[in-house]
Amino acid sequence: MSLSVRKRGILLGCALALFFLLSLILLWIQFSRADNGRIARITQDGRIVAEIDLSSVREPYTIRIDGEDGAYNVITVRPGSIGVTEASCPDHICMQTGFIEEPLLPITCLPNRLVIQIFPES
Repeated sequence: MSLSVRKRGILLGCALALFFLLSLILLWIQFSRADNGRIARITQDGRIVAEIDLSSVREPYTIRIDGEDGAYNVITVRPGSIGVTEASCPDHICMQTGFIEEPLLPITCLPNRLVIQIFPES
């Protein structure tokens, strides 16, 4: 039970098109990082707690954000990225998200009502 030559050609063409598309996406991501920079906005309960220009960070540092009833998040800021490295929430999904450097996916800690989003610098 072998594939016909035509079906093999179609599969090969699809594979090459997918490879080309993925290459373009990776190039776009690489070049988009070279633009003006990124601003990380930390909000808690819908209020802005901090805005950090990630392109100006030279040395890593931490920020502790305290919430109600002893809730807290420790945020580590590194050159070009930001992440939650310690949290009082029970599931630690915010920590498992890791460090982010692109505006594709925010870090959220629903129990502590904390959101970290990255925006392009204007």
